[in-house]
Amino acid sequence: MTRDDFALRCDDHSVIWQMIRAGAGIGFTQLPLARRMPEIERLLPGLELPVLPVWLTAPEAIRTTPRIRRVWDLLAEAVAPWLDA
Repeated sequence: MTRDDFALRCDDHSVIWQMIRAGAGIGFTQLPLARRMPEIERLLPGLELPVLPVWLTAPEAIRTTPRIRRVWDLLAEAVAPWLDA
């Protein structure tokens, strides 16, 4: 399939999620998020999707600032459960 096979494409995950919830069609979202919404129907549960890498990035100059480092660590901790879902 190519981009031409889709009538609509969006790179904003919030918009995609709202479109899925509004019934605008089929879309992809994080499984833990979809599980919280009983109105969302999972299609093709056996379909294997590739794992996508996740990066937390920031300029090196601010990564070592204690306050930034703390926020960085909290973000990494908060995101970790979603990576194995």
